[in-house]
Amino acid sequence: MYERHLGVKIPADYDVHHIDENRNNHEFNNLVSVPRGIHRYYHLLKGKIFEAEDLYGFKSSDIEYFKIDGRFNFQEYVSGDYETWFNGTRREFEVLCNYQCKVASFISIVTPIVHVLKDIELQMSALKILQNAKP
Repeated sequence: MYERHLGVKIPADYDVHHIDENRNNHEFNNLVSVPRGIHRYYHLLKGKIFEAEDLYGFKSSDIEYFKIDGRFNFQEYVSGDYETWFNGTRREFEVLCNYQCKVASFISIVTPIVHVLKDIELQMSALKILQNAKP
């Protein structure tokens, strides 16, 4: 279907990517032809993010929530009154420190992957623009 709309044959080493990742949505605007290696790498990286989200219990979209003025601010993400963490027992302080380490680990794993995914998505957008501009 995509080839018919483009009017050209997709090379054998290319895949058709569903932009919204819904394999049942075959609308032309939802499809883009990309080199197979890039397509596989994109989905591999998406899988790595899902693994980290499951392991740490955060979502990659939470990363921006951890930032205030471009810096990471852990205390804003802790539920409850922040003052009680430091006015409470040593155990509560250790829980907060462990939480901060967990957040920092998640951020260090996911942030570089998110940047690479955004670069790939930008390349796919450029390919889509080129493919829409039929000769």
